Amino acid sequence: MSYKKILTIDFSLTGSAFIWGDITSDKIGYSYFSDKKKDYENNSHCQKLLKEYTSDDKLDYIISYYINLLDKEGINYIFLESPSYNSVNTNDAFKEGYGLIKYYARQNGIKYQLIPPITSKLYFTGNARAEKQDMINQAVNQFGKQVEFETISKKHQEDIADALSLYSLGVDYFNCTDLGRGLYFQTGDIKYYDFLPPHRKMVVAKLYYRQDLYKQADKERKTLQF
Repeated sequence: MSYKKILTIDFSLTGSAFIWGDITSDKIGYSYFSDKKKDYENNSHCQKLLKEYTSDDKLDYIISYYINLLDKEGINYIFLESPSYNSVNTNDAFKEGYGLIKYYARQNGIKYQLIPPITSKLYFTGNARAEKQDMINQAVNQFGKQVEFETISKKHQEDIADALSLYSLGVDYFNCTDLGRGLYFQTGDIKYYDFLPPHRKMVVAKLYYRQDLYKQADKERKTLQF
């Protein structure tokens, strides 16, 4: 199976952001959730969360939106930012959200990959300890023509940047693996892979060989920087 349509999610109950698209096209879709009037009234890409929503209400609304999007767009692969390694600030609704996304994906034949924040930072910027502004700067540099960053508040720029880092990783991964059939440097065609910076090559290769990115995240945070 060729995986061409991907969805990437930076999940939270206050500012979940997501990117979707066909990796053979330069066009992408993007959106995020907010209960701030200044966000959803000024940007058509912002999905409105009502102020009176409880955590469960937000969870129901966000997950339902994702399920509808998966069906509408024919998504066949999800890249999902996982909670930070050893995180102690993850509430129950947040954990339920991850579980529901993974359950729906499994039940509908949609592949998914959890990417630790440390790994996405390393891949996107070359620095596993990158600051939020570093991620935004890279996102603007790489996707500034596709995403109207100037219309998005700083908080949600951070969320969008995280989701874009996963989308960029997904595009590179499937291009480097001939849409999932083997790394280019194994099949003889190394053009795409060769043009990637060293830190991106490393993350793509680790993803392909299914190394446990999550368990290695804390070690990478301390040691990996280019």
